[in-house]
Amino acid sequence: RDPEALQVILRVNATPAERMAPNGERGFFAGSIEQWMEDLHAVQELGVGHVFFALDDADDGGLRTMTTLREQFPR
Repeated sequence: RDPEALQVILRVNATPAERMAPNGERGFFAGSIEQWMEDLHAVQELGVGHVFFALDDADDGGLRTMTTLREQFPR
């Protein structure tokens, strides 16, 4: 097996917040959509090829979140 051929997939269980979280206290994928965008760039640099979002809100908020992320972070 070739370790370089393995793909890294990250699962995120979260819901974006309405406002930004304080930077000193914030973990990955906590805070606003804008902060999530920063996190997507950071995990991409770490070699993550795919991110699977298990959004906590099952209503239209989850669809809006996914649409926003897709528009702001194209492949």
